[in-house]
Amino acid sequence: MLTNNPLVSVIVPIYNVENYLNKCVKTIISQNYPNLEILLIDDGSTDNSPIICDRLAKKYKSIKVYHVSNSGLSEARNYGIKKSKGKYLFFIDSDDYIREGLIKNMVIIAEENNADLIQFNYQKKEDSEEKSSWPELQEKYSVYRHNVALRKCLDYQRINIMAWNKMYKRELFSKLRFPANEIHEDESTIPYVIDLANKCIVTDDIYYSYLQRKNSIMHSPIGKKELIYFKIFDKRLSYFNTKYNGKYDSLILYHAIVAIQKNIFLLTQIKNFDLNLLKEFKRKLDLYYNALKKNNNTSHSILLKAFLYKYMANIIFKIKSSRGML
Repeated sequence: MLTNNPLVSVIVPIYNVENYLNKCVKTIISQNYPNLEILLIDDGSTDNSPIICDRLAKKYKSIKVYHVSNSGLSEARNYGIKKSKGKYLFFIDSDDYIREGLIKNMVIIAEENNADLIQFNYQKKEDSEEKSSWPELQEKYSVYRHNVALRKCLDYQRINIMAWNKMYKRELFSKLRFPANEIHEDESTIPYVIDLANKCIVTDDIYYSYLQRKNSIMHSPIGKKELIYFKIFDKRLSYFNTKYNGKYDSLILYHAIVAIQKNIFLLTQIKNFDLNLLKEFKRKLDLYYNALKKNNNTSHSILLKAFLYKYMANIIFKIKSSRGML
């Protein structure tokens, strides 16, 4: 039971979501938690989203609206962090929605365990699905200290890379921000958040519905924008190598190889794909694999799996070459 109700800040970045915004905000307003501030960050929307935001703010005193020039998801989140005052933060995408009881239940768990971060589970929904249904709550969770949580995050096991299915102590973002003007901003941020947390908690209970929209950035064709992965993994290697003396290098290199192999496969499914981009993917994959082989901390199992990913990428590359595409 809560002896007090610490202020919770819910940050909702908004851009041209007039068809989804009311439902999203309604699920936040209907939370059974008494000490809540909802920050709607209108990122220069050109549809009716700004009007909807202002209407909601007039109706509910817990809502604060900020109209800013269009700068992208990261900057909208960062603006919300700057304006927030809560002990805890949520980031909720404006076309998604949450389950009743999410905020209260996460605060209770955090307060009872002195947790810095709590990750809850999510379900995917298609645009055409109208009804909201939630599986029964199990009310169980796992507690991870810093070193275990960080390893699980870097290994993409148990602790995932998304920003929106977590509750954070606001102090984790005292110096950290999402990168401006970049896609895959969560990949560039969450591992460093986890590194700042002394204790993380993970529950498998589903509290978040993630909408899969066909016109979203994440569902757009593979292109040069995916080169950001090199920057993401290179920065990750440099930061964690320096801080932990190479302890996590093999994990980071392995998952860099996995990500690039996936992009190679997706790229070559596109008719008239960019051949130079494919070559760049292949070049970087070879560099990561060679670095993994030379790393003394690389286990045989990781090296074998990395070899198989590289082997699959080489087959794809050779097939396209044999057909006169390269």
